[in-house]
Amino acid sequence: MLVAERKGTILCLSAESGSGVAWGQHFKIATTAEVYGRVCLTVAEARAVRDGELEGFPARGRAVMECAAAFEKNAVDDEVRERVSAQLTRIELLDLTVLAGLYGMAGRLTNALAVPMDEGILPISAVDSLT
Repeated sequence: MLVAERKGTILCLSAESGSGVAWGQHFKIATTAEVYGRVCLTVAEARAVRDGELEGFPARGRAVMECAAAFEKNAVDDEVRERVSAQLTRIELLDLTVLAGLYGMAGRLTNALAVPMDEGILPISAVDSLT
């Protein structure tokens, strides 16, 4: 998967699980050039991912994030599977499935253990105040 697809998927899963810790860390990584030397997603794109408004994304990225959201809800049906399978190779589909399982579990873990946010990391709701 492309880096932007991966970051969008992680943000999608973090929003679905309500994990502020995972969201905040990956929002910073996705919307700044600190890790990858470039911005992967704009603030507006991250907000759209959080809100489930994926229509503005390319078909491949949209299918990946929709599949991840369905995976988190245990709702991957034939339609979702067909849509994402048309966009990804079998290896990429396996990668997406493992990624969704890992970050879904991580979000639930950070929530269950009430892991505190690191200093300087923004919660999910703070995206509304950014431009």
